[in-house]
Amino acid sequence: MSGQSRKDMKSGKSFDRTHLIESRTDTNNYRCAVIYGIPILFKEWIEELWQHRNDSHFDPNDINLINKFKIKAFHGLGLAFVGFSKEEPLEVNEREEMEILTKTFDGQVVDPYSNSCTHIILNANKGEKVDINFDQYERIPDNVVYKSWFTESVHIKNREEEEFHHYFSQKMRELCRTPSTCGKSSVNGLGVLSPDYDLSFSLDSSVSKSKLDTDVKALDQKSKSHTYHVCYELCQNETNYVKILKDILSIFREPLINHSEPQMPQPLLPNDIELKTIFGCLPPLIEVHEQIHKKLENIIQNWSEDNEIGKVFVEHSQQFLTAYPQYINYHEKTKEMIDECIKKYPKFESFLKTRDVDDKL
Repeated sequence: MSGQSRKDMKSGKSFDRTHLIESRTDTNNYRCAVIYGIPILFKEWIEELWQHRNDSHFDPNDINLINKFKIKAFHGLGLAFVGFSKEEPLEVNEREEMEILTKTFDGQVVDPYSNSCTHIILNANKGEKVDINFDQYERIPDNVVYKSWFTESVHIKNREEEEFHHYFSQKMRELCRTPSTCGKSSVNGLGVLSPDYDLSFSLDSSVSKSKLDTDVKALDQKSKSHTYHVCYELCQNETNYVKILKDILSIFREPLINHSEPQMPQPLLPNDIELKTIFGCLPPLIEVHEQIHKKLENIIQNWSEDNEIGKVFVEHSQQFLTAYPQYINYHEKTKEMIDECIKKYPKFESFLKTRDVDDKL
């Protein structure tokens, strides 16, 4: 039928893809297609085209045809709605509407105790705590999300990325995947099932094999000196800071790299020079703070009251003097470039909206 196929959405340039054939909503290809506004269709769409291959008037992009074979936002998902009042009329109506929309978008409404439950939708806004005893569940799905995830998915008519709507932290979700530390056998008495419980000591699971041991030690910090407390807090700050910087690059920059199309009369996304202006100051910051984090982590794991914590920062003073003036001096230029790109590239604005971006970038 004179078409072309590619093995995925990431290799090469993504704008030579016009359609994605997919059966699931949890793949990287799906996420990329959502970002670039490419129709995501079941394989039956191709079979339908084949049936009309000799019809010169047949339009493969007819909106009705696309809608017929488009994979819907909640396809293959089991959604359980938790925390909605059964007496309060407004909450009752809200839940009923959400259940109808779940079915409209090809999802299933399930019981939170069901093995088919993929998402628990909490009746809470982002950042709010809920009065729910999660210890009652035999299993907790990977996705316990605020209802903002549901409303945003309905709004964009595609599955929204859960990362921005999770109730539990990433480390807490990793812990909950282990049966011995989740559900009725959890150590809930330690507050593990609170979203505020911090298990993000290490930058990622590969940084330190002793991260859980370190977290357990943190529960007994009362026996440590004030200096230890300060060092531990500094290490956590470095952990969080580097994670934020890396998230900015992975969530915003990486999907845009190599996707500019200079041969097109009207490019759809920022080019390499514009991306460098926006993100170019971050890698030097990540490099210096990763080095500091590793040294602080080593100090904590081999704690001695004779450790001189200040020397860690002094040793990297030259890197600070190189990286931060550049970041500060180009901060306004970076903001201006983002505003220019939003006006210049309609796809860029859509991309930022899917990433839940605001002026804090």
